[in-house]
Amino acid sequence: MDADDAEKLGEAIANVMKFHKITMTPKQEAYGLLLEAAAQVYPPMIISIYLRKQMEAKERAKQRGSTPLRPVPPKPQQAAPANGSGPSFDPFKIELPD
Repeated sequence: MDADDAEKLGEAIANVMKFHKITMTPKQEAYGLLLEAAAQVYPPMIISIYLRKQMEAKERAKQRGSTPLRPVPPKPQQAAPANGSGPSFDPFKIELPD
């Protein structure tokens, strides 16, 4: 966030806080700032670690010549041609195993 955006956000928060009588002790304020800092630091770090591990796994798979991490599902079978040369399906015929 650049300085202009931070200033606008701060002014907007100050305007809203005029209407609420919320007081915080220095200890509560310190914990709030700690939570805010953690919320800014950890999510990007977790995402970068996840993406790095994905790339490393793809590289290892490429080096081994193995299958990709998520195998491609088989293509669905095409329906039988309308001319009757394929297997037929009768929705009213029920076959039960013996």
